[in-house]
Amino acid sequence: MPVYYNISGTPTELISLEQAKQQLRIDPIVQHEDSLIQAYISEAREIAENYIGRLIGERTLEVKSSDYISNVASEYTPINEVTGIVAKLNSGTEQNVTAELVNINKTEQRLIYQDEPTNLSSMFTTPVTTTLKVGYNADNCPKSLISAMKLIISRLYEFRTDNAQQKTQASHNIMRAFKAWN
Repeated sequence: MPVYYNISGTPTELISLEQAKQQLRIDPIVQHEDSLIQAYISEAREIAENYIGRLIGERTLEVKSSDYISNVASEYTPINEVTGIVAKLNSGTEQNVTAELVNINKTEQRLIYQDEPTNLSSMFTTPVTTTLKVGYNADNCPKSLISAMKLIISRLYEFRTDNAQQKTQASHNIMRAFKAWN
């Protein structure tokens, strides 16, 4: 059975309106462009996500597969937390596997089970659902990636016309270090 990914939740923006205004050198009291700047914050995150091939802003990822997963597609990394693992047994009941029994190898972005769940594999026929918290968040997002997004916000704000070159060379160079090379 193939692996199915379902991403949900609205990402928390890692750059606040105040930080963006500071980057743009706009007085915090001025509010008439707040919605525009907020849109630029979201757009900068999306541009960075598309370039590096990873999620920025934590979201919930539900992975359905025929077995326990250990690898997650790179576009859904970094893995922050395992929130649940559920398997339907042949009897029709659901078996919850304690998320505490799963560790995350942060370097390889893999799930490591303390007790290999192979003994459960013979007991179920339907997919296993693993729920994870994924994406860069305020705790694990590199500061240089935040800086790159601020440069993109500056570019979007300065050049408000239709602009094919949304990234600056500096933001491009910074983000390159975080790109998922598949």
